[in-house]
Amino acid sequence: MSHRKCRAIMGCTVQQPEKVISRGRMVLADLYSRPDLYANPTVFKADLEAQLEKASSAQAATRGGGVSETATRDSEVEKLFELLKKRLLTWVNGLYEGEREKLMASGFGVSKDPSPKEIPSQPNIKYITDANTGNTFCAKIVLVKKTNPLDEKKEVYTYIVQMSKERDNESSYVTVLMTQNQYKLIVPNLERGVEVFFRVARRNARGQSYWSEPVSFIPR
Repeated sequence: MSHRKCRAIMGCTVQQPEKVISRGRMVLADLYSRPDLYANPTVFKADLEAQLEKASSAQAATRGGGVSETATRDSEVEKLFELLKKRLLTWVNGLYEGEREKLMASGFGVSKDPSPKEIPSQPNIKYITDANTGNTFCAKIVLVKKTNPLDEKKEVYTYIVQMSKERDNESSYVTVLMTQNQYKLIVPNLERGVEVFFRVARRNARGQSYWSEPVSFIPR
């Protein structure tokens, strides 16, 4: 039986800002406390520390804030995520080549899966239009297709559609459709001329994504 090497992983997605920031703090702490482990990557340390401060400040601003604060937070968290994943994570895996103890001490998570999969990324609604299905008023929700290599066709995804008459009232959203592996979602039995808001999430065996941004629709 062949031995499968370990690899360092993020253990979170860019849609999980608090987890991304937490992972960044763990990695930064190890960069300072274990120079023997990291072979003193000073350029990584400086960049990570600066971006972690920006992401942490943006995250704090979203507590009780509005849409603009959330957009700023997401932008700074995405930069932090890319810094961790594309630079430090790649560097750590290349440096230690499957050595479990050193990988575990790096601040990242560890997996024996050569291609570890995570929860789905947030879906985005491309557009919503009327659907002709007989005598009922329906909405056809078309999603943006994903090109992420983690979103393989063989993976089973459940798409969840929620609807509300109040865009920003979280408690008012109700689930109106659940279906698998579809990018065109039909929601039937709507009231003509009444504005509603739709949002979509998707789920796999590892968890559920964030909700898409709500999109307004008026059945004609």
